[in-house]
Amino acid sequence: MLVARGVIQPTPITRKYRVKLAYEERHAPKVFVISPRLERRPSQPELPIPHTYGSSKVGEERPCLYLPESGEWTPSHAIAITIMPWFLTWLVDYEIWLATGEWLGGGAPHGSSDGDCAPSSRKGAA
Repeated sequence: MLVARGVIQPTPITRKYRVKLAYEERHAPKVFVISPRLERRPSQPELPIPHTYGSSKVGEERPCLYLPESGEWTPSHAIAITIMPWFLTWLVDYEIWLATGEWLGGGAPHGSSDGDCAPSSRKGAA
């Protein structure tokens, strides 16, 4: 298993995030925000963070970057030019949502299961 940790800052005006990426051969990469922790909107704490796995478990949310079954990402795609840019974009979308309550990242509505994830609407994805 490959595990990478680091600090990323999606844009000069966004927060810096300590993150982790875990990749096991023939499985979808998983990304995690270690700190600052993802948080729900203070004005609507009952609403889950959009486009996350574990969205019903406060403090355990994990970004959903794409629909795994869609073929947007396969092991033949380089993580550096797919997963990491999608992760940076997801963090920008998250910060906008946190400030405004509107998710601008596209994707399809999530189901009620913690395993559900919406497809990304990223230009040039896969």
